[in-house]
Amino acid sequence: MVNLNDKYIYPLLISITSALQNSNKNSTTLVYHILYTKDLRKKYINKLKSLLYVYPTNLVLISPIFIPLERIIYHDCDVLVFKDLYELYQTPFENNYVLGFFDLFSDAVDYLGLISEKYINDGVLLMNLKQIREDNKHYELLYMAANHKKLKHQDQTVVNYVLYPKIGSLPLKFGIFNFPSIFDIKYLYLKKIRQILNITELIQAIEDPSLMHFVLCYPKVWSPNSKYVPISTRNGTLYRSSCEKFHKIWIKYAKLTLFYNEIEKKYKIKMIN
Repeated sequence: MVNLNDKYIYPLLISITSALQNSNKNSTTLVYHILYTKDLRKKYINKLKSLLYVYPTNLVLISPIFIPLERIIYHDCDVLVFKDLYELYQTPFENNYVLGFFDLFSDAVDYLGLISEKYINDGVLLMNLKQIREDNKHYELLYMAANHKKLKHQDQTVVNYVLYPKIGSLPLKFGIFNFPSIFDIKYLYLKKIRQILNITELIQAIEDPSLMHFVLCYPKVWSPNSKYVPISTRNGTLYRSSCEKFHKIWIKYAKLTLFYNEIEKKYKIKMIN
């Protein structure tokens, strides 16, 4: 499942293309449920439908809040998929409503009385729709989203607050951030890395990710001028260098779409270097 407005049509096309390109064609047929705004222009819907002519997939454009499935994968438009998604889809919930990548940088829900160690980034999620519906949590999610418009990291905080404490961690390879190096992760997480994350699994996830969330690039990874997000620490600021390496990976998948000329023009890709 993904969501979409006019601003993110090309990133979404590229994100879905990466998933389709790397799926197991003999055993996996992906069905994408696309949540979209009512004012989405028809030409953008047609661009999405172009994927049907290239890959074995189904696209379902939907606006209802209920999806008749027991579980679903959600990912943002700034995620690239490098492996077949079946393993992620089959990950056990272990009585959790949702699984995600623990976001140890965030204190967004501390003021609401939640511990930050349980706070997940919602860029990649495996959602237990069956259990969410049975416990009526979908109504709570809608109510909080409608009545709290100024939350820090709006949708992400809503998910964390309403579904707490039944929030679990995905295997790190499913949704790892675009960290520059293992050294930087160890430096930033300090003691927390030993309490929550397995260092061996973390190294493997960076070296061979199944999905990568380009959350640390600003402007977004599709911008030729993208840099790492500055993160302040007691010893200075990290991530000052370019995101060029990740931008080139994104371009690789952009070239697999039917709209690379438009993408190149929109994001001024020829200006690289």
